[in-house]
Amino acid sequence: MYLFVFVWVPTLQEATRKATLPLGIIFSAFMLSMMIGSLLYTAIVSNSPPARSGQQGDSSLTVHAKLSSLVCAISSLALAVSVSSRSEYIRFGAFCVFEACVGMYYPVQGMLRGTLISDGHRATVK
Repeated sequence: MYLFVFVWVPTLQEATRKATLPLGIIFSAFMLSMMIGSLLYTAIVSNSPPARSGQQGDSSLTVHAKLSSLVCAISSLALAVSVSSRSEYIRFGAFCVFEACVGMYYPVQGMLRGTLISDGHRATVK
């Protein structure tokens, strides 16, 4: 994620034919994508059926673990598409998908960390 912050401008400038890019609008689109990812996380978690005793169903921890794997896979595919494409529009779309995955990643990992790591150890783990 942090490497992306430094690389997105040169990557889009490399693919464009224009002299300048609307960097403010592009950055705003990234922030909107991140918010959409966060809203998507909320929708997925709130609509997942709770596990009932005696019936098969995924627990909240299982849902979050699966969601974590899916988010990491989709974000890596989005970055692979952005590297392999020469079109600025495809790169921009792939970057927006990556930012949506980042918007989902932080709440998913926060929930997993809060569930799996005890309070006494959480302050020392980053």
